[in-house]
Amino acid sequence: MQLEPIVITAEVFQVARLRSNRTDYLASLERLLALNADILCEGHYGIFRSKPVVARFIHSCLNAALGP
Repeated sequence: MQLEPIVITAEVFQVARLRSNRTDYLASLERLLALNADILCEGHYGIFRSKPVVARFIHSCLNAALGP
């Protein structure tokens, strides 16, 4: 049986209520992306399955944090 990389997070992706250091937040998202996870269990948005879906979600969080 092949093991899949899984990431479990809680309240990581709430840009509208970001009350922490933005630079640290963006660095954390980049680190999550670098894990190349097959599954992301995110506390508020559910479970994302497959590397492309996980990466797309994390990229959407990065884009939202960077703003227009």
